[in-house]
Amino acid sequence: SAKPTTKRYIDVIVSCTIAVGLLILGFIAVIFVKRKRKFARYPGRLITDTPEVIPNPAHTDKSRVFIVHYNHCGMCKDVTHALANLLDRTGYVKCVVDFCSNHEIVRRGMGWYEEEIKRCNKIIVVCTKDGKRMYDDKEHKKDGPYTFILNMMLGQMVNHHNRSLQIVPVYFNISSNDDVPFFLSEYECYSLPSHLRDLCSALRSEINFHVDSNIDDTSNDMMQHISNLRSAIEIMGRNHKGYRKLKLTKTTSI
Repeated sequence: SAKPTTKRYIDVIVSCTIAVGLLILGFIAVIFVKRKRKFARYPGRLITDTPEVIPNPAHTDKSRVFIVHYNHCGMCKDVTHALANLLDRTGYVKCVVDFCSNHEIVRRGMGWYEEEIKRCNKIIVVCTKDGKRMYDDKEHKKDGPYTFILNMMLGQMVNHHNRSLQIVPVYFNISSNDDVPFFLSEYECYSLPSHLRDLCSALRSEINFHVDSNIDDTSNDMMQHISNLRSAIEIMGRNHKGYRKLKLTKTTSI
């Protein structure tokens, strides 16, 4: 009869719907477990596939700071990302980093770097051993944004006699200022994390000197950003050759 057949169809539809729902839930669970294992394996990986610098809406008078870094690997990028987020939380710095603008860079190419740097008040150069080796390797002098930007800055300093560039080189406690390219050694260099307070002071300008700094903020939010930077530096050094071990201590202040 028609009624049993209709009931059979309904039972089949309900069963299929339940099966599809369970399949979707299982797929989501597998993705969650894989991501959890990934971050457990690399606890220092602090950025996702589409990183963003967390904005601090508390202040508007900010210095725009472009961060130049050698994108050697994910762990190196984590250090830059942690530094950018920490500086942004001070309340008077707006960091500009390339990995937050991948689509714009694809569209505009190296011109994006030139235009963004012109709009910034200061330039931080994150100096690492791998970045120094790449810059010193004459066969790769034109490879990648890192060497492109350093060559651009050097060209402005030499060919155009532009000594007004406000460049701030940083390196890490686990290494030394030998990681700083020679032509940048005339600038004041800061070792992180030990000189973090001095770095923050150097980034202040006359436009935001009156703005209260959050650098002494002992809230969980600021302490977490400081801890993230320390952890990222330690993990980078542990997984790269030539770095000393960074002793991690409980963070109470910079």
